[in-house]
Amino acid sequence: MWQLCDFGTPLAGRIKQIWLPLFTPPGPPPGVSEGGFGRMMQQSADGQFARIAAAAQKLRPRGARIVWVRPPSHGGVRELERKFTPREAFWAGRLTASESPGIHYADHPELAGFDCPEWSHLTADEAVRFSRALMQHVKAALAGQGNPRGS
Repeated sequence: MWQLCDFGTPLAGRIKQIWLPLFTPPGPPPGVSEGGFGRMMQQSADGQFARIAAAAQKLRPRGARIVWVRPPSHGGVRELERKFTPREAFWAGRLTASESPGIHYADHPELAGFDCPEWSHLTADEAVRFSRALMQHVKAALAGQGNPRGS
């Protein structure tokens, strides 16, 4: 994130107000019950996981190794994520579908100590610090996968 959007800037405040409606899913359409809508949303998530599984199956024979990374988020964005895309379902679902490891910032103290000025992105300086701390985990995850082509 560039300096115009640093902590306490008017742009950061404006972006926070954009995130809330942008990341809030719509309610059920007319004539659809809450339960029916919940089932529709689950079907959508299941479809996403199926596409992730298919993509992973295509990528691995080509030599790809997959590692999911969950960077930090805060404030209103994090609250919406907890409500509408809980970690237990969506993060775990991606890892399971792709049969791949993941690095979630909340699991590692050296990755969890970052704040996002507009709730969703790190500052440029913090992004560098985060990336350096992240690399040890990425290397470990990749080492655990070995070389998929066997060479």
